[in-house]
Amino acid sequence: MSWAVGDGPGSAYTLPMGKWNLINGSITVLACAIPSGTNLAFPIGDVQADQFTQLGTHSQESSTADLKRDCDADANINVTLTGAQNPDTTDDSVLELSNQGDDKVAAGIGVQLLYNDTPLELNKMLNLKRSAGGQESFPITARYIQTKDKVRAGQANATATLNLTYQ
Repeated sequence: MSWAVGDGPGSAYTLPMGKWNLINGSITVLACAIPSGTNLAFPIGDVQADQFTQLGTHSQESSTADLKRDCDADANINVTLTGAQNPDTTDDSVLELSNQGDDKVAAGIGVQLLYNDTPLELNKMLNLKRSAGGQESFPITARYIQTKDKVRAGQANATATLNLTYQ
């Protein structure tokens, strides 16, 4: 391939542009397969209000669900928790209860999700692991946590989204 250039009438110079080698290949992305119907539920059950004795106290009862994925080797797996932060605390790992403030809803508590006993903070990416390839399981635990001096009994449900990213 060449390119012709001229300084004036009748003059031309040829400059080599280089050699091109076309290579047959493809670009792939490391990822994990997401099984259909993968909503997680954390049935904690009934918890006695007298378990909560001071701010930050968490329930003895908890519920763990396994987040399972089939991943490519070397996929770097991250999770980000999104949802509504409980307005009773500055702790960004505490989720607001559904319909918080309603008379039928518990007061003075929120919900925390944990991975390896570490609370997941809202809107903060956490690296879970680099996959060895194949089936991966990430146990996520939910528990209640006290957010006010006094706790009132009532419904205590929360919803959130776990966003998984792979790099």
